[in-house]
Amino acid sequence: MLNLGLSDFVQLFASSLSDSAIYAVVGLGFMIIYRTNHILNFAQGEFVMLGGVLMITWQTLSGLPFLVCLALTVASVVFVGLVIERFGNRVFVNRGASLFVQSFATIGVSLIIECVVLVAYGHDPL
Repeated sequence: MLNLGLSDFVQLFASSLSDSAIYAVVGLGFMIIYRTNHILNFAQGEFVMLGGVLMITWQTLSGLPFLVCLALTVASVVFVGLVIERFGNRVFVNRGASLFVQSFATIGVSLIIECVVLVAYGHDPL
């Protein structure tokens, strides 16, 4: 049995709440995208990861305050999402591809984002 002090318990509880909130936001993103486009976006997790590494990048390279880095991160991820939607998803829609093909294309987007981040930042956790 674990022997946790009060401060350990509070820290564990706060960490669990923050992790749960992140998973809830990702799940909400899945639901919103599916409800609007009827596409399962399998790149959703990679966009969350991209936001995390871009936030670290903005903070370490610029030294700007947290809220400015947060705004830059949100703007950067939105820009990447718009580019992928414009030149990826919309191409499939205009060609009349099935929803299955469109959903499957998001796996390709997921792999591309993952590989680009892996090449740029390496294997080590940040």
